[in-house]
Amino acid sequence: MEGALPLPIKRENMNKRNFKINKGQYLADVFDMLPSNSIIRKNVTGIGATTLEINSPRNSIIVLPNLPVIYQKSATHSGVLGVHGDVTILDIIIYVSDTRLKHKKILTTPESFYKVIEAFMNQNIDFKKEYFLLFDECDKICKDFSFRTKITLPMNHFFGFKNKAFISATALVPRDPRFESQSFELVNIEPNYKIATDINLYKTNNTNYTFNYLVRKNLRKRTYFIFCNSINLITHIINSKGIGSESSIFCGETSAEKIKRSVFKHVGYKLDESKFSTYNFMTSRFYSALDINFDKDVDIIIISDLGIAEHTIVDPATDAIQIIGRFRNPKIKKRVSIIATEDPNLKSFSEETCLKIIDTNKSTYDTIKAFADTLSSEETKQVIEELNELLDYNRFLYKNGSLNYFAIDNYIYQHNVNGLYKDFSNLKSKYESIQISNTDLKFFNIKEYGEINSKIASSSEKLLVIRGKRFKTIVHEVIRILDSLKSTNQYDINGYEEVKADLKKVHYEIVNAYDLLDHNILRLVENQFELKREMLKSINSKLTSNFPFLKDLQIAFLLGEKLSYDEIISRFGTCIEKHNLAIKPTLKNLRMFILLKRCPMPKMRWGYRIAEYINHN
Repeated sequence: MEGALPLPIKRENMNKRNFKINKGQYLADVFDMLPSNSIIRKNVTGIGATTLEINSPRNSIIVLPNLPVIYQKSATHSGVLGVHGDVTILDIIIYVSDTRLKHKKILTTPESFYKVIEAFMNQNIDFKKEYFLLFDECDKICKDFSFRTKITLPMNHFFGFKNKAFISATALVPRDPRFESQSFELVNIEPNYKIATDINLYKTNNTNYTFNYLVRKNLRKRTYFIFCNSINLITHIINSKGIGSESSIFCGETSAEKIKRSVFKHVGYKLDESKFSTYNFMTSRFYSALDINFDKDVDIIIISDLGIAEHTIVDPATDAIQIIGRFRNPKIKKRVSIIATEDPNLKSFSEETCLKIIDTNKSTYDTIKAFADTLSSEETKQVIEELNELLDYNRFLYKNGSLNYFAIDNYIYQHNVNGLYKDFSNLKSKYESIQISNTDLKFFNIKEYGEINSKIASSSEKLLVIRGKRFKTIVHEVIRILDSLKSTNQYDINGYEEVKADLKKVHYEIVNAYDLLDHNILRLVENQFELKREMLKSINSKLTSNFPFLKDLQIAFLLGEKLSYDEIISRFGTCIEKHNLAIKPTLKNLRMFILLKRCPMPKMRWGYRIAEYINHN
């Protein structure tokens, strides 16, 4: 823990081996078995890395990033055990004890890895010698750590295995010094053919608007696969376009449970190709590893919307390559559109600055820890607990106090990707420049580039997407949106009314209040009760002096006339609609203007007699 932080591993210091692969070939055509102590960068998706290891004549543990691919691989390969939430340690013990299986193949997520280890220990299996450990889609360990800290759990055992490897089409080289001390080599797969995918890249201030614009452009019916890591945004896109009956959503179990009762054609946490619809929405757990075997041409739309949520960011060098690579059928055409917003306020530091920040935090940590060591054991424990709550440096430590280099990788990675979205020109340049190292093979070819903007930015449209905000915050945001649209779009009445109508669907009373109340009063409203009170006061004061409306009421309701309840409500509603008033046709509201007396009606029914007009003068 003493001294400056270790510098990142220099790629030139890591031994490199390059292997060529031809179009149509698989890794099984290059290797008999995956090489050990290697970081294997495939560069090409769908060339059978997981399949090669499953078929290799050795015992294997394959760590996969998410459950969908485990469900898929364990269903398509016999003799394989997929470890997920429903699989117990006893289930694993039974599997590894099965003498009929010549080679054991265990697929697990990082979070369930501990079950596998406990089963081995229970059976006294020397697993670190008898099993090959493969960390598939290994870039995830650096990318996902900020929201998924348990993804690094297998690394406590990884370097103890005699035979092990990292592998991904988009592998990142970690800075953990154990890779260097154990003489890991970088294995680079170089295709002997062009791999660039044609893409359309669109800058926007509102991804929902741009999605609808692009779909409207297509005159022929197409099949869409939309990759977006926000359930709120996905459901908003579906609802705003009215395509629930044509939409399937593939997401995590928790999200699926929340929205399963909504009116969508299908909601599920497993990939089920029989459930594909016209519009297929997928969250990040479906970005990598699994196979989509679809036999028709597809429109792939990739969405990053910083106005809605920072976690919708798609990394061109990893996520975008992986997403496009999910579609395994080489005969289909893939039309790829990438829609993204920018956010100049995103935090983005250089790698050098990130390391200095971490090192400064470490110095503070070491100073306080040295002080804690001078105290009694009980006091020391309390001080350390306080440190854990206060110091940002703890995110870079394992529970035992040792440095977690993958947390450092993640911190630098996040700042690097944020830099792409601070300025859209950076993102465009990244898509243009990504290529296989030491070759001229690029991953993307931008065929079309454009900017499509809405009158309302997604940062404001968040009001239509995310529920649970403070009522006062929503009121202020509605006022800001409508005021800005009035000033900037004074000649575009249709655009203003269109946005207003959208806001009204979600915040009906607030938009009505915007038209009815003085905005200085509206800004003071704290909750719905106060809003209704102020609206009622305003309506009452305006209605009692609305002489055309009062005159029409007296024409509609003649003194002495006896009317049924339904007839009264119908006539009152007609008057309200004629004068475009923001009140509901109820007896309570009518009694502000007319005195009603309950009276018997023909056929033993009861109604009301128009007894008197109420004078407000």
